[in-house]
Amino acid sequence: MSLTSLINSNAEFRHLLDQFMPAEWYKSVCRDLHGLDPGEPLPPLLTPIQAGVLCDFAIRKLFRDGDIPCVLVRHAESGQCESVAGGHVIVPGDEHPSAMLGLSGPSRELLFIGEECLNAYLSKPLREALPKTVLLIEFESFARTRTMSIRSPIDAYRRVYEISQAADLIWAWLEPILTWAKKAFVGTNRVLLNPKFGLGSHLVEGADGDLWVNGTLYDIKCCKRVGRNEIRQVVGYAALAVLDARGNPSSFWSEKIAHVGMVLARQQVQVEWPVPGLVAEHIAVLGDWLEQRAEEREAQRGRSRERLVGVRLALHGTICDIRQAGPNVELVLGGTPGMEFSVPADTASRLCKGDEIHFRGTIVDPGSFIPRRPMRLENVEVVSVRGTPVADNQRQGAPSKGSRKKPRR
Repeated sequence: MSLTSLINSNAEFRHLLDQFMPAEWYKSVCRDLHGLDPGEPLPPLLTPIQAGVLCDFAIRKLFRDGDIPCVLVRHAESGQCESVAGGHVIVPGDEHPSAMLGLSGPSRELLFIGEECLNAYLSKPLREALPKTVLLIEFESFARTRTMSIRSPIDAYRRVYEISQAADLIWAWLEPILTWAKKAFVGTNRVLLNPKFGLGSHLVEGADGDLWVNGTLYDIKCCKRVGRNEIRQVVGYAALAVLDARGNPSSFWSEKIAHVGMVLARQQVQVEWPVPGLVAEHIAVLGDWLEQRAEEREAQRGRSRERLVGVRLALHGTICDIRQAGPNVELVLGGTPGMEFSVPADTASRLCKGDEIHFRGTIVDPGSFIPRRPMRLENVEVVSVRGTPVADNQRQGAPSKGSRKKPRR
């Protein structure tokens, strides 16, 4: 359950968030949003949620690829790791079918297709990668909810074909939004993509913003109208950031949010407001409520998490720390509880803090949120560094050519 789901389903949580929204502040927000045009109709084959995720991916890619000049905050500095489709695609090993994880539907072959879509989004121009980027939205849904409408590789290829046929119409709808975004964010100094809120994120089972720009936390929306729950969502992000900074002086969020705002893609409007009154007393009440709920959830799910041991992951992430550990070097990816794994020293010699790497590994410890314990991987295979593929004979921990089963046709 994400922050959005919690807001939609839990009246008590909505009441707690409303404590952070003074009446005068809320009225000023409503005045700014009143009378906005509903914007252009959505392109074919996309629901409002899918169109919103596509805009999120596309605008973040403008920053990543340098189409909007800025200084990207290195995730090593923020202690975070940008995620696309949840940051990873779960690839069950041969002896761990997806049913072992309680996942309904995705097969080994289908999840490899997800990894292929992720690589296309990261490495190719968006227009060229558009069909696979749209398919990647299905894996974003899977990473967050463990459900997806694509049930087989045939469904995936059919979806890519359908999007390819409508790609011109989708691009005709998306291109003006991207052109506007380049102008809206001109003069941007520092940007953090896909910001997370440490312990606050995990207390609500996953919460990540879209953009942090020069002290303003933005949520990218693709809806006709903005309602109270959408406003609660962006205020909730700010509250979770304060929760993470509370008692954690090293948190990236110590006095890092001056404003909250929205990027309304369909209307091509950017709005922002001063952070409302995040009173310490209300933050403490919210934190206690979320922690009690999280402890109950952890007690219920502890055993199911153990079933992740032995599952192989394919990930794209940013190195936050490098530590010497005997003959090996330990790499750390950010987040809470984070992720740690070892690689041989000769492999680590080519890596630096802040490097983006694509790698695969097998879970030996799934980690936990309460208490914080990082996920640990072994048999790590580094596929690419900073977008440059690593030669097969240089990959560490890669299975031999004869050990990987070929996908069924």
